[in-house]
Amino acid sequence: MGNKFLKLSLFLSLLGFGAFAFADDSLSWLAKGLDAQNNGDYSGAFQCFKISAESGVPKAEYELGYCYLTAQGVSGDDIEAVKWFRRSALQGDGRAEFAMGYCYENGWGVSKDMEKARQSYQKAAQEGFGGGETAIKRLEAATSVSAQKTVESPVLSAATSTYEDVAPAEDSVSNTVDAQAAGN
Repeated sequence: MGNKFLKLSLFLSLLGFGAFAFADDSLSWLAKGLDAQNNGDYSGAFQCFKISAESGVPKAEYELGYCYLTAQGVSGDDIEAVKWFRRSALQGDGRAEFAMGYCYENGWGVSKDMEKARQSYQKAAQEGFGGGETAIKRLEAATSVSAQKTVESPVLSAATSTYEDVAPAEDSVSNTVDAQAAGN
């Protein structure tokens, strides 16, 4: 019985150590990717981020999404970028949540949806990413300007249609006056 317990303890400690080594390795791939990115080796950075991101490291998932979005080290792919941003955002990465908002705002890899963009920016701000609050203010300002244009549009179209209705009548009046002046 003691021998089985010893074997089980050894096995569990190896599993624990193995999991720790695996997590540490994933973070080292992230660090290597950041170094490569800083040195302009975008292809190398992409490969390192991919290894780390596939292990579930949120920052690596964000960086991988950024590579896909900006075509750094890989062909650009907005849908793949959104996939990785979303995975990172679900783990609480504020920058990834901000990136999701930007994708929704611009229709990159997802359908354009200003409400989802606002929600993503709000989550980014709640997670401590300062750009989220700035983006919310920008969206609110854009919404305000858009609402103003909508209010003005019926007035402008009414004025235009009134002018178009009146203009032909004025032309026929001036043609009649011109004809009378010419003695016709």
